[in-house]
This record gives sequence, structure tokens and C-alpha cells, in this order.
Amino acid sequence: MSTVNYIAGIYVYDKEDDTNFRNGYLVIFNPAKKDAKIKMIVYFEDEEPVDLKFQVPAESNRAFNMYEHREVFKNKRWGAKLLSNVPIIVQDVHGTYAPEDRPNYLTRSMCTTFAATRLSKCWYYADGIYIEKPGNILRELAPNTPLYEPEYVAFLNPNKKEAEITMTVFYHDQTQSEYKFTVPTERYKWVDLGNIIIKNKHFGARFVSTEPILVYEERIAYEYGNPIQRAVFCTIAHPWPLEWGDEFQESM
Repeated sequence: MSTVNYIAGIYVYDKEDDTNFRNGYLVIFNPAKKDAKIKMIVYFEDEEPVDLKFQVPAESNRAFNMYEHREVFKNKRWGAKLLSNVPIIVQDVHGTYAPEDRPNYLTRSMCTTFAATRLSKCWYYADGIYIEKPGNILRELAPNTPLYEPEYVAFLNPNKKEAEITMTVFYHDQTQSEYKFTVPTERYKWVDLGNIIIKNKHFGARFVSTEPILVYEERIAYEYGNPIQRAVFCTIAHPWPLEWGDEFQESM
């Protein structure tokens, strides 16, 4: 539990011309004997941060539907920092629905992650791959979109300085490649790895940043001939604590 939490994966996606509808919930558990007062600072790709307030009664939990805040979130990728007066557990959950599922919100695929309780200048994850194999059962999902099992990485930089990030990819055959990213101050960045890495090769990844950040991984699977998402895999990367000083604690 922590009074500072970070998330990066909830996404409210609702476009009439798209097959998939996606919505997310912010689930907060407050085991303390006093009410939790929470300020969530939301960071976008190309907009200024926005503050939201939530409250969870003592010794209870609440699930907050992000679609109810769609004027803030709809069709925008974002990450957030949550500050609370008591230690809490934060979990983000998102589900994907086909058009025929929406009346009853029958979920086609779902993913959940626990919030990170700190930032780091160095992050790792192990299970990386971008599948794009002709003949694979997870084949072309739509014309002009030749994706099979696409993989993405997201960066949250809540700092007052831009973050220069170096991604080193370690492939299973012991080859390596390196890529650079810049995330502006108080911004969120979403990257399609299909435009960067060698496809169809398993890899592990290391991210080293000039500023403490959050790193998030997501991979989506599609069934052959069906544009509806079959499954989604998501995780917050594993941090390595570099010596960069204590995190600045904002007042509530």
C-alpha cells in the first residue's frame, strides 16, 4: 500500500466507425480506519494535466467508471498519479466490447494491473514479442492494418523536466538493438513497437531514463478474420531503484 500510486493503462475508446469499444475502471481499496481522500493528476499525450478528486470510505473499496468522466478521457491515452491521505491499493481494469456486446456490456477481453507505488529511472520487462507471421492463426484484423499480435509500450513522465529514454532490446538469439525516445514534461507517450523492433523475435527490454518515469507494456491478440479483440495482455514493467533522490511528495 502507498499514499502515492501511478497507473498507465486505462483507456476509454468509443468511436462509431470502430469495431471495438473499450472502457476502464479505477478500483481503489481503502483498508484504513479513516476515509481516503484522493487527488488524481491525469497526464495526456498532448494536453495539460487535469486534476480529479475521489473519496473511498474507511475499510471499503470503490470502482470508479472512467466512462462517467468521458468528457475528460474519451479517445485519449493517458496515465495518472494518485495522491491520498492514507495508504491505499489501486488497480486499473479495462475491458473491450464488440458492438453487439454493448447493451449488456459482455466483455470480450479484459486486462488489469496494480498501480506502481514509485517511479524509477530504470525499468525492465521479460515477455516481449510483436507477432506478424503469414499463415499464423492470429492474422490480419482488417484491410490496410496488417497486425497479428501488436505490442505497445507507454511512458508516464509526471516531472517538470522532459525525460530522455533509452530502450535496449535483448533478443533471444543474444542480439541487441537500441532506441531513443523523448517524453515532454508532464506528458504520457504511447509507442507502437511494430514500427521499431524486429518482429517475430522474443525479447526482453530495459529502459533507462534521465528522469524517474513509469513504463507500461501492452499486447493485443486478434483471431483470424475477426476484428474483435480476442485477448489483451498488460503489465507495468519491473523497476530497478537507481539513486536519484527521494520522490517529491505533493501536498493534498
